[in-house]
This record gives sequence, C-alpha cells and structure tokens, in this order.
Amino acid sequence: MAVENAPVGIILNPAAGRGRAALFGDTLEKIALSSGVPFLWRESEAPGHATELAKEMMRQGYTTIIGCGGDGTINEIGSALAGHPEIKFGIVPLGMGNDFIRSAGIPRDPKAALRLILSGNYRLIHSDCGKVDGHYFFNNLGIGFDGAVVVTAQKVKRLKNPYYAGVARHLLTYRTFAAHIRSDGKARMSEPVFMFVASIGKAYGGGFYITPDAKLDDGLMDIVVVPGTNHFARPWLLYLVSRKKHLTHRGFRFFRSRDVELDLYDKVIDAHVDGIRITVSGKVHVELIPGALSVITSGEGTQ
Repeated sequence: MAVENAPVGIILNPAAGRGRAALFGDTLEKIALSSGVPFLWRESEAPGHATELAKEMMRQGYTTIIGCGGDGTINEIGSALAGHPEIKFGIVPLGMGNDFIRSAGIPRDPKAALRLILSGNYRLIHSDCGKVDGHYFFNNLGIGFDGAVVVTAQKVKRLKNPYYAGVARHLLTYRTFAAHIRSDGKARMSEPVFMFVASIGKAYGGGFYITPDAKLDDGLMDIVVVPGTNHFARPWLLYLVSRKKHLTHRGFRFFRSRDVELDLYDKVIDAHVDGIRITVSGKVHVELIPGALSVITSGEGTQ
C-alpha cells in the first residue's frame, strides 16, 4: 500500500542492543530528515518510558508510530498500541535478538527498515498479541526455564547473546514446577513442567525457532510445553530446538489455542514477556487478542 506523507512519531530506545541503538541515532535522524516526512523524535529514558511516549503520541493524533529498538522496545510500544489497529506500527530493529522481525518480514538492516516505513510503500500485518496477568506479549511468553534464563541474561554484560549464558547456567540445574494446564476449557496435562512457552511469533532467544510454524495473524497461540525430564536429556532437547526438529519429539507437548489456564498452586515462577522479566503464581490466564496491532512490513516473507 502507499500512503501520504503524514507526520510520524519516532521513538528510539538508546539502551537497546546493549547501547548499540544509541550509535544509530544520528544516522536514523538523517534518514528521517532526508525523507521529507514530518516527524516527532523522542528517546526513551528508562524501562517503561517508551510505553508512555507512545501513549502521548497517540493523544497528539499520530497515526504512525515507529519504534527503534529490540523486542523489549516492541513490547513497550506495542503495549500502548494494542487494541488500536488504526495506528500503524513501524519497527526499526536495533536489539540483541530481534526475534519478532523474523516472523514479520521486516528488513534486518535498520536503515532499510526505516526507509521502508517512511516511503509509505508497505503492507500491513494485523498481528495478534497475547496477554497474561495484565502484561502483553507480541512474540512469546515463557514460564519456568525460560524465565530463569532471562533473569541470568539480564545480568550478563559482555556476551553478544547473553541468552546463551542463561541457558548454560540453568539447563542442567533448573527444577521443574507442578502445573495443571487447560486450554479452551479442556484439560491438557497435570504433571511437573520444565518449560511453558506461548508464542505469537516463530523464534526467541536470538534465533531459536521454538514455534517455527507460528503465524502472527492466524488467531492462535502456538503452545510448547516441556514436561519434567531427565536433566541429562535436556541438552539433546535443546539441540532438537536448534534444528527445528523438536515438535514431533515425545519430550515436547505442542498444541494451538486462543486461551490457556495454568494452575501453579502456591509457587512463584520466573517468567518473561518478549524478554522482559515478570513472575507468575497461582491461577494464570493466558489469552489471545486477535488483530491487536497493525505492523508495517515489506511483505517479502519471514526471515
């Protein structure tokens, strides 16, 4: 589709990509200036600030809002835009993993992504999102092992992909938790769980295709559950994920659903939404919101 050069809002998270995003600020601003498209440039200053900036832009009447950052930045801005499909969401990937764009057909090159948005010559994906305990997720929710990995990864400063450090720390040591899982009103399982993932997109952790057949706009979450298993079998299960060969293996449970309930009893479990740490406990409701975001894409397929 082609659109007029209406004013756009641009939000840069300079902390994204371990500060890498800040180095692109001047380059992206020059591209925006040379495009001739009127724009408002803002930079987030702390976790959660991008959400407030996006809400402010919406109140000011901006109908295209661009997020420059990683999956966490997408989550923050998307949390403001969810349920407002009339607002077009442009994404300039500047994070560590950039996993959402692997499902959305967005250029990996930040300069190309911004030029695409400002050109007005793009397509829109009406992407679904998920919600758990008041938190939105646009790529995936992880409960259990994944949550512990994120806790560790946030403490690692030197590795290119700190997710690997978290995996190494917890793969053999993470303890399972009791859970009763229902979806769409039907019982699915009641046994110890190592990992629960609900995905809108295909990948997480910087390229692990945990749900390789997921589609952003199919109206369903792709659910993967790893029950309690022998600790020394876990590296093999991880290897299968890395080769996209895990969904037919007996060590994984896979189903699709619009609505999932987990009873975690009295345990407080580490979790994450798009790489942002949260905790969950008790009875947890995970729901899908169809067509919640209008995401700008090149329409050239996924990566």
